[in-house]
Amino acid sequence: RERALSGLPVTFKVGLNETRSASVKDLREKGGQHLIVLAAPKGELADALFGARVGKTLFAKNNVMIAPFVIQGGNDKTGEEAIGVKGFGGMSDKATGMKEAMIDSEAYVAKPADSASWATYIDEELEDAVRQGNEKARNTGIGIVMRKDGSIIRRGVGQPDWKEVVAELTGAKGTSEFGDAYVPPIGAGGGKGGKKKRKKG
Repeated sequence: RERALSGLPVTFKVGLNETRSASVKDLREKGGQHLIVLAAPKGELADALFGARVGKTLFAKNNVMIAPFVIQGGNDKTGEEAIGVKGFGGMSDKATGMKEAMIDSEAYVAKPADSASWATYIDEELEDAVRQGNEKARNTGIGIVMRKDGSIIRRGVGQPDWKEVVAELTGAKGTSEFGDAYVPPIGAGGGKGGKKKRKKG
């Protein structure tokens, strides 16, 4: 699964007016960036990313980028039209649209390109989450945390605690549970198991 994510394309801002494209692999290996993929229904996604703006210097300081991906709520599979070069998929709600515009302007946002490939990857992650007991995954969203060395260190369901996520990525004290964490699928850096418990200390 790490290889699948690394091969996906993203676009990101360089300076004020320039936009570049790269694979997640190049973003990691050449750009030295950690990556947090956050896939959720557009309302939940906008809220989480708007919250990230409060501590946005944390991402630049620690070379962390966020790849936001809109999913369909309920049991529907992620549609190709839900994301891509359209950012948050043409949100019609005025307040959500304002949040989208502000988030899109941030340098730490890596926007998924090739929506069909991203949708396939995210659907597989969602199916793993549901299969492992997280039935609410499609309604609350999931997060996948990848270090710049290509290892996926956490998968979870729900809203992220951004400070804790960055702390774990950089090896500092903390955990990166996204609400109810779920273990990686077999063959993706993890094995069988139940929910992970939050570390103490």
